[in-house]
Amino acid sequence: MDSSLIEAAAQHLRVAAATVSPCSPVRDLLGPSADTSAGYAVQQHNTEPFLAEGRRLSGHKVGLTNEAVQEQLNMDEPIW
Repeated sequence: MDSSLIEAAAQHLRVAAATVSPCSPVRDLLGPSADTSAGYAVQQHNTEPFLAEGRRLSGHKVGLTNEAVQEQLNMDEPIW
């Protein structure tokens, strides 16, 4: 996956969070070849600056537990 696409997706999410505004799905930025590893790369790209701000990691996040949503996003299992 192109690192500039990862950065663009990460920035897209940071701006949405900072402005408390909804945003379009990052899959639109990453393209059709993106897989779960691309999503985790975006997450990691944002985790580093958040930790530098003094935030801390806590708990686990599980997503896509609904089978209909998994199908919609072309996934076959929850993500964590």
